[in-house]
Amino acid sequence: LSHNRLFFGGLPRHLTEDDLLKDFKAVFSGVTNIILNKDYNDRSKNRGFVFVDFKSSLLAREAMQKAKSGRYKIAGTTITNAEWARVLDKPAENNEVAVNSESKRVFIRGITPNVTEEAIYFSLIWHGDIDEVKKQGDYAFVTFKTHQGALSMINNPPSAISGAQITAKWAAPSKRKFNDYNVQKNKSSSNCVGTSSRYQRVYQQFI
Repeated sequence: LSHNRLFFGGLPRHLTEDDLLKDFKAVFSGVTNIILNKDYNDRSKNRGFVFVDFKSSLLAREAMQKAKSGRYKIAGTTITNAEWARVLDKPAENNEVAVNSESKRVFIRGITPNVTEEAIYFSLIWHGDIDEVKKQGDYAFVTFKTHQGALSMINNPPSAISGAQITAKWAAPSKRKFNDYNVQKNKSSSNCVGTSSRYQRVYQQFI
C-alpha cells in the first residue's frame, strides 16, 4: 500500500487533470499531485478514477475518512469511493522484461467497459489454468498457473475479447507477493476473478 496516495473512483470522465487537481485541492488538505489516465479508446475522456498524493499519510487518512462520509463533492459528483492506493503491477516498458520459467503474468491492453473479468477468463482458459484475472480500466492482468500457459497466451493471443481489439505482452514483475488466490463467498464483490469452484463448475460446461 502507498501511505500517502489515495485512489478515488466514480469521477466524471470529461474532467481534465487541471480540473481535478483544482477541485481536490479545494476539498482536501495537503494535496500535492494527482495522476489521471486517459481512456484508451477516447483520449478526450479520463477513466473515471484518479490517484491523489498528499503531503503525509495522516492527511491522506483524513481525506479518505472525509470522502467516505458522503458529504463532499468533486465537480458536482458526491465521492465515496476512496481507498489506499496499491503498488500495482505494470506492463513492461517496450516489452523489455526478463522472462524466465517463473513468468506467469500477462498484461492485456484494449479492454472495453463491456468486457468482464469472466469473459477474459473464459477467452484465455484454453491456454492453461488461470489463477487470477484483474481488470483495471482499459487493461487487465492475467496470472496463469504455469509459465507454459502464459507463454501460449503471449505466442497466440486472441485478436479480440468480447469484440474488444486487444494486445498482450509480458507484465513486469509485481512488487507484491501473491499467495494462492482463492475467492471467498464473503468477498463476492471483489474486483478479482480467481479459479474458484464456482468458475470451475461453469467451465466444466464448456469442455
